[in-house]
Amino acid sequence: MHNRHYEKFADGRIKDIEDEIPFTVPERWVWASLSEIANIYTGNSINENEKNKKYSNVSDGLFYIATKDIDFEGVINYENGIKIPFSESKFKIAPAQSSLICIEGGSAGRKIGFINKEVCFVNKLCCLHCEFIDNLYLFYYLRSSTFIDFFNVNKSGLIGGVSLNLLKRIPLPLPPLSEQQRIVAEIEAIFAHIDLLETNKADLQTAIKQAKSKILDLAIRGKLVPQDPADEPASVMLERLRAEKEAKIAAGEMKRDKNDSYIYKNSTDNCYYEKFGGKNDICIDNEIPFELPENWQWTKLGRICDKLVDGDHNPPKGIEEKTEYIMISSRNINHNTVEDLENVRYLTKEMFEVENLRTNAAAGDILFTSVGSLGRSCIYDGSMNICFQRSVSILNTKVYNKYVKFFFDSNFYQNYVAEHATGTAQMGFYLQEMAESFIAIPPISEQKRIVAKIEEIFNALDDIQRNLV
Repeated sequence: MHNRHYEKFADGRIKDIEDEIPFTVPERWVWASLSEIANIYTGNSINENEKNKKYSNVSDGLFYIATKDIDFEGVINYENGIKIPFSESKFKIAPAQSSLICIEGGSAGRKIGFINKEVCFVNKLCCLHCEFIDNLYLFYYLRSSTFIDFFNVNKSGLIGGVSLNLLKRIPLPLPPLSEQQRIVAEIEAIFAHIDLLETNKADLQTAIKQAKSKILDLAIRGKLVPQDPADEPASVMLERLRAEKEAKIAAGEMKRDKNDSYIYKNSTDNCYYEKFGGKNDICIDNEIPFELPENWQWTKLGRICDKLVDGDHNPPKGIEEKTEYIMISSRNINHNTVEDLENVRYLTKEMFEVENLRTNAAAGDILFTSVGSLGRSCIYDGSMNICFQRSVSILNTKVYNKYVKFFFDSNFYQNYVAEHATGTAQMGFYLQEMAESFIAIPPISEQKRIVAKIEEIFNALDDIQRNLV
């Protein structure tokens, strides 16, 4: 039927609902109506007189949940003084691990809770419970903006609500069960860090740092955004880059690096190998930091750089007069910007032109602190006449530099830098160590999706910080 979405009713009618589907889901996902995946029903009402007379102060029975017992954050108050005796068979029961959503009145669609025990519940609440779907995946979907948009479109009446029949027809994007469980685990990991922010205002900076670290850890392992099988695999992209490099070497435009190599996974023994030109392949399975998604590829940083240099090892002292030509060191590199520009070396134009031959910093280059305070980085905006002391490394890659910068910020890479730094009086992570460091490469389009998601979440965390301080 032209690859469109349709809804089939019990009486045999078929309706085209393509315009109601908000977005395309990944391969192996489907759109399903709530009634296809969940048992859906409302509870029982009790008048106030009967509630006080028969169900107050009952010692043994099922908790009875009203709309007022669910707050707007989804927290449920079970201890409201009302219980339904087990002998009262007329009351509907919501099983443990069910979602309760208000579908009538001012709280319709705004109060949604997840119960951890069997309860009875009021008729303005609706229970949704799945037998074969992860119930927490359903709960988080009910709290999503996609569901809320569907819910609000279907509201009607003076008091505002959604009928049971309309609720049952609302669509849900449904991944395979294993992916539902991964999504739930990742949501809860993120929420755990956000909850930490909310409850630990006294140590807000630490809490935000922990949350961001977790996000970056998920990102570099392929667990932050879904993979798209249609993306060109990273291995294909890296092979193309190698072919372009070989063509330049053949044309005499560049020299071959003596350490030039690439990493691949042998399909016979399922082990990782590093291939060097003219040498036997070396098994590096015990060096691989962690497993990656199918379309990702391990490589070494130097293999994807078209620039990897450091600043002057014997820099000029500079001049007293302030000029527009500056030389900076690692002290001027924050995690996101070049700063403290009052503490720089000023150069003459002639001095700068000599120094700039070495690094030639351009907009989009990554600046990385490689001596002293190690591992800080930022993406240079190209707005200054700037050159560097040795404590700063400058690189540009053939992939998405924003992704590479976030990879540098991850705990994995920060720990790698600390473990591989050398020196006595002052530790350094020098160019050779940097070039040989491992980096996980997703498909280029996924790199961009990862960066967009990180920036979205980091902005939300930054908003929390601003609002709570």
